[in-house]
Amino acid sequence: FQHQHQNCPKLKMMNDFVYIMSLCIANGVEGIAMEKQNVRRLCRFVTTSVLVLSIFENVWLSTENMWRLQCSFMFAMSSWLWVIHIPGGGFIPYPLLASLCTIFTRQGRECWRIAIDIGIINFTTITMTLALSIPTVLALIFWSWSVNEDHGFIQNMLGHLLTPYTIPFFGIFNALIEELEFRGLLFNALKFSLHINNTKNLRTAALPIAIQAILFALQHYAGGFPNGVFGTVLVLLWGAILGILATLTQGILPGLIVHIVADLTIAILIRRTHLRILKQIHEKDNKFISSSTSSYFASSSYTSSTRRPPQCLSPSIPLRRRRTQRIPSPASSSSPSSPFISASA
Repeated sequence: FQHQHQNCPKLKMMNDFVYIMSLCIANGVEGIAMEKQNVRRLCRFVTTSVLVLSIFENVWLSTENMWRLQCSFMFAMSSWLWVIHIPGGGFIPYPLLASLCTIFTRQGRECWRIAIDIGIINFTTITMTLALSIPTVLALIFWSWSVNEDHGFIQNMLGHLLTPYTIPFFGIFNALIEELEFRGLLFNALKFSLHINNTKNLRTAALPIAIQAILFALQHYAGGFPNGVFGTVLVLLWGAILGILATLTQGILPGLIVHIVADLTIAILIRRTHLRILKQIHEKDNKFISSSTSSYFASSSYTSSTRRPPQCLSPSIPLRRRRTQRIPSPASSSSPSSPFISASA
């Protein structure tokens, strides 16, 4: 197998591309079918199998393909996070931490250096970044308005966690993770598997741009922001534009800045919707309490007005009974010890 790879670079290129595409398809299907356990088990089997084969080729066959190994670690860990329930799995980037296992080799460090390259920074890059940030914010606001601020799964997950203190952390941290995963590791792995690295030609890099954009959109279909069919189309276009920006600038910094702006906008929209929901719940509680109190007092007054008054409150009966008078009888008037008799009125 190693001899065939050394003598046939096309076979090696096809093998690497098939491995990475298997990971992308499995991870994309898992992003769509989040609630179907059987489909997710099959996707976990595919990603774990590719990881085992990549480790076998790199360790025992000495093929030294760190790009494929890094993607295998990343996708396999992201699939198993739903099962093993690691603490902080929604915020700690365990897939990226798993990919850092390759940093102990020379080729692994070289791959990470390429993945985290900031790229070309000049006036044109800054202009493109600003020009892309404005329509990104407008598109997110428009999607939130189109779904009547019903953001779905991500609203329930992050609504109570986002505060004015945590919104900047979320915007920077989430954008950094996604850019490293898609425009850092996956995009460069696809380019190196097709031997089109270090190119600014958009026609040559069209296939890696399309693949990373499709996978990026599928990951947002069920639980992202935006989500749904319309939201997935928006994310697909946006991911393709970020891939083009990464190709032209040869780095991830311009796309990272645009992504931070987008995630800050998302966090603000989620926070605004959460406060509106809390206000509606508070108003409903106040209306329920006021209606319950008024109905209670109304029923109490009705009961007191229809109840028969007690005898002590009747005007025809005196409040106190006439006190019994004890008048001494004539027969016993001489003797002081004779009993008294009471005269009735």
